[in-house]
Amino acid sequence: AIKIAKSNVSIDNLTEIIPNSLVDLIKDIRTITDMINELIAKAPMYDASGEALVDTTFANINTIIIRSKNLDISGIYHYAVSLFPNFITRIPNNYITYEMCLKAASVDGMVVRLIDRRFLTEELYKKAVTNNGDALYYIMDASNDVILKAITNQPLCIRYVSINKLNRNMSILA
Repeated sequence: AIKIAKSNVSIDNLTEIIPNSLVDLIKDIRTITDMINELIAKAPMYDASGEALVDTTFANINTIIIRSKNLDISGIYHYAVSLFPNFITRIPNNYITYEMCLKAASVDGMVVRLIDRRFLTEELYKKAVTNNGDALYYIMDASNDVILKAITNQPLCIRYVSINKLNRNMSILA
């Protein structure tokens, strides 16, 4: 379906060859692709200094989502979070998924402070500190594995480790 959606084949020519459900899927893929291309073309995502224009970009994404009507908009939100992890705070709770939170943490580890508790896991913490060791500051009761990963990535984040958690291996790494 994705290969056909990316091609220039007319949908009208396909309705006799493939099932209607597949034709509908191809239409949805083409619609989402068009919306994402429009977003990329339309939305100035960064200003001249390189600072993210979060409000403008999110407003453009929401405009596209409102127009999408019957499409699965969770994919569009996931895409938005992959561009700007802080969007996670603006997405309605019923659309936020664990995978979306993982993506946000892997793109910007500091977003861990914004993620709902129900999504906070060892795996997510590891993604966050791999991206940015300073994310350790926002992780309560971090496991030794998370601490070691943070220190390996960014030795100065050892300052966020309480004395009772600190061990010889961590000190040597830092």
